[in-house]
Amino acid sequence: MKVVPEFTQAAWREQLIVFLISSNLPFRAVEHPEFRKVMLMLRPDLDIPHRTYIRTHLTSLYENVQSQLLSDLPETAKVSIALDGWQSPFKRSFLAVTAYYIMTDWEWQEVHYMLLSNYTNANFYYRH
Repeated sequence: MKVVPEFTQAAWREQLIVFLISSNLPFRAVEHPEFRKVMLMLRPDLDIPHRTYIRTHLTSLYENVQSQLLSDLPETAKVSIALDGWQSPFKRSFLAVTAYYIMTDWEWQEVHYMLLSNYTNANFYYRH
């Protein structure tokens, strides 16, 4: 049995975004009258975000990740980026982003970011 997290507006919005992306649905799906009707049947006080909120939220998330990655780099670094995407036999999608650079003291660095498109909404960031 899957554990369902406790309802909060923030958790609801995050899960909605995961649902839209993992189902390959357009953001405007949240504005469809039948979608809104079924959601409000389940929870009449539900705050269903507008598609522009979803776009803005994802843009903000992207900028935060980008800022986090850039904060690890020296100002004069030249970066090589490798991308690898694949899908598991169980239909889980993965995207790995690896950045390679050399520090001013010639120390080799790697920064990895892994995105998993699944129902756990797990993302991993680590520096090697």
